[in-house]
Amino acid sequence: MYDDKKVKLVRKAITAAIGVICLTVGFACGMWFGSSNTPQQATTTVEEVSSKDESKMLTVEKVKEFLLAYYTKKDVGENQERYKEFMTEQLYSQQVKLDESPVTQAYKGYVLNQVYDKATIYIDEENHSALVEVAYTNIQTTKRNNPEAGVKMSEKATIKLSYIKEKGQYLVNQIEPILLKKTTNNEKNTQSKTPEANTETTEQTTKAETTQQPTTATPETTEVGTVKVRGTL
Repeated sequence: MYDDKKVKLVRKAITAAIGVICLTVGFACGMWFGSSNTPQQATTTVEEVSSKDESKMLTVEKVKEFLLAYYTKKDVGENQERYKEFMTEQLYSQQVKLDESPVTQAYKGYVLNQVYDKATIYIDEENHSALVEVAYTNIQTTKRNNPEAGVKMSEKATIKLSYIKEKGQYLVNQIEPILLKKTTNNEKNTQSKTPEANTETTEQTTKAETTQQPTTATPETTEVGTVKVRGTL
């Protein structure tokens, strides 16, 4: 006959050994899965933080998206629906009026297939604006709606884009054409000599006025200059 007590002890020992083995295996698996998942969670967290920070900033890519929609068009006003999502409602209404103005409509059919090429962009994060020098090409033709009879032209424009944030995204609120002027060495030399010449002329005029007696009143004439403003269509 078997000894019941010994059999029970052996069974308990086997059961305890199996339990210890299961706990050890379970703990090891838990550690392995935990270590493999931790880097992925950390990476995901970093990506989420980066995307949130980027959404709060005015970036070069956001400016390029607008320039692509604004400067790429088959004809005058053809791109209104594409640039609409990048503008405030006020600026969009102004732009539509500009596209439909008689001056702009005069170019309709004669400036075709305009394409955005590239741009140099400077971001002013503090004032939510961007200074842009953009290059684009188009076909200018003398025969209406006939690009085959036209000539491909490369053009550049310098503009300032002012942004405001609405509904969590940056929208263009103002477009200002900028005229950049380069000063040459001759102009600098002329400007540096001009005050001296003005001083001498003033002294001579003063002496003449002190020696001559006024006779008759001479009517004064005022010259009015003409200011020319350059803009882009």
